[in-house]
Amino acid sequence: MPTDVCVDTRIDDLAIGGTNWDDFRVFATVARTGNFYRAAMELETTQATISRRIGALEKSLNLTLFDRPRGRGGVILTFDGRRVLQEVSTAELALSEAYRNRGDRNRPEGDCKLLGTDGIANFWMPPFLRAFSERHPAIQLKYFLAGDQAANQRPPYDLQMQYLKSTEADTVSWQLATLHFMFMASPDYLAQFGQPETIGDLKHHKIVKFANHLSDDQSWSDYWSDMPNLTAAILSNSSAFLVELALGGVGIALMPTYLFATHPQLVPVLPAYHLKTAVFLNFQRDVAKKPAVRTTIDFLKDVAFDRRAMPWFHETFESPSPEWPGLARTLISSARLSR
Repeated sequence: MPTDVCVDTRIDDLAIGGTNWDDFRVFATVARTGNFYRAAMELETTQATISRRIGALEKSLNLTLFDRPRGRGGVILTFDGRRVLQEVSTAELALSEAYRNRGDRNRPEGDCKLLGTDGIANFWMPPFLRAFSERHPAIQLKYFLAGDQAANQRPPYDLQMQYLKSTEADTVSWQLATLHFMFMASPDYLAQFGQPETIGDLKHHKIVKFANHLSDDQSWSDYWSDMPNLTAAILSNSSAFLVELALGGVGIALMPTYLFATHPQLVPVLPAYHLKTAVFLNFQRDVAKKPAVRTTIDFLKDVAFDRRAMPWFHETFESPSPEWPGLARTLISSARLSR
């Protein structure tokens, strides 16, 4: 399997032969929602129209863009579909950036105060924030970390990246992504202690586990009925610390699958067991009127958490692939080139 994504289909080529650019917009919506019906609702059209437009685009490109598994309501991007989506996303970003930055008088300025989680802050955001600072040099981003994501923290933060959706009447909650968690370990750890074959085998392994409080060592049985009552070797309220422990061969940890895109040396353990949680961007309506905040919101939604192009953030679970690190590098490069 390739470890990098070679994008050899350029957007200029995709637009020839009478293909309507709007078909690419339909395609991108289906890719983001993962479902013809949801795409039709979002675009205010019919499912039959969506299916017809996707069929016409596939015929025009002579490519199969989606797999349509039987017995499932959704669709899954093929390898060719992901290549095309990268080009469409790059074109959309370039057009959006050209519109937003038309003339210095429209350049967003000011600060944006963001509250986020330590795992995403340490292992996902840094390369995208480099692109953000290059695109928007007049915006000062104040990015602070929250220990307890269950707490609804009011201003002075403009934006709050949290695992819970805000229920306050004056607050907007946008789902940025879905995180899928799997057990992971380093090759060194598995070479020393072996690969667990069943859930029961975990009783014979060292477990490193996230906990909000010192006394929080609850079983994972809330998620999996056949999970044994495991005592963790190490507990911590820092996701970033647990990632470093797993990378260092200390033990097996339950971590989000996007780490396979940034740390391909990690190895899945018991891949049949996985769970998911949504990540929301919560903010007050009036705050979004500030140019710096509005620009940050758009960047997070359209670039750093582009669910259309990032399979690890899709609503439905996708098994980690050797293609993911190359895809992540391509998306990060596109984010910088599109400034």
